[in-house]
Amino acid sequence: MSENELTVIGDWPELAGRVLDQALCQEFWCEGKLEEPAYAVGLVVAGEAYRLRLNAGTIFLRKGERLDALPNQPDGMIQYKVVDLSQREGLGGATITGFEKRALPGGAEVAITFGDGRRLRFVNQDEVTSYRLS
Repeated sequence: MSENELTVIGDWPELAGRVLDQALCQEFWCEGKLEEPAYAVGLVVAGEAYRLRLNAGTIFLRKGERLDALPNQPDGMIQYKVVDLSQREGLGGATITGFEKRALPGGAEVAITFGDGRRLRFVNQDEVTSYRLS
């Protein structure tokens, strides 16, 4: 795979015109330090669940899979915390106008655009996925 090639594992849905019910991020923590803000992403759009994982130039997308919390290690060294972006950022109930994907050097991006002009981006670069709302 070339540096700017994008692979999608799963069927890419058409989400424009549909309402976002929920957007969750699963954070990955190691030894008390946030290592990856968006290890996995869970979306519920018009009642349908989608699970996303970005890794280098690959997007894994599973329709019908909700984002469930992964078990933490008993010693607390490894933790997975779920953050509800739809609630925290006021995105629940927003109409989606765009759901796009693109390759980045050494990674990939998924962007969700909303009717009010806001844009939620999940960006994977150098094996770490983060999110940005603008």
